[in-house]
Amino acid sequence: MKKVYTIFILSLITLLAACTPEQENPAEFMYEHLEEAVSIERAVGEKQDPLTEAEDNELEWYKEMAETSDIEEIESLANQAIESAESRRDIMIEEKEIIDEAFEEFQLAIPFVEDIEEQEVIESANSMIQTMEDRYDTYQQLYDQYMETIDMDIELYTMYFQEDLTTEQLQEQHDIVNEAYQKINELNREFNDYTTAFNDSKRSFYEISGLNVVFND
Repeated sequence: MKKVYTIFILSLITLLAACTPEQENPAEFMYEHLEEAVSIERAVGEKQDPLTEAEDNELEWYKEMAETSDIEEIESLANQAIESAESRRDIMIEEKEIIDEAFEEFQLAIPFVEDIEEQEVIESANSMIQTMEDRYDTYQQLYDQYMETIDMDIELYTMYFQEDLTTEQLQEQHDIVNEAYQKINELNREFNDYTTAFNDSKRSFYEISGLNVVFND
């Protein structure tokens, strides 16, 4: 089983100078919500290391289960792997809560598009918004697939407790899990591509809107 799960998070951009009250720019109000969404999502980074560590541990325990015939050792390894998989479930729930909160904050920026007058700026804003919505939709698919795959992992680990388990049955479940992780990796790449695209579109939106910002390259 090859487990790879690393999601890119949004990039933070720092405002240098605000517009004066006489020169209110709707893009500046959008900026406040967009960058707050980024700040919220930064907490996702704290979930990546424990998630990767759990995946790596399970992979190692799974290999050890396949290489030993000692029943007690197999049970011990399987129980550790199951407990680890459940911990990944908890981490993913926490991660999703952060992603959802950040997206809700992002959505607070959308109504300000109605106050923009320049067509070029409107188009840039709408492109940025669409990219973020596609990114969020992809994350929902990624989350659902990952949670389903955790169940598949647990089923695979549990199979080692079955006295009448055949090599064919084990291989079949192993293949099912591998296929599921391939889907996760595909969605993971798609999500990361959307993250990069959104960061680029947000930067472009700020530039076209005339906001005086510094970009963290």
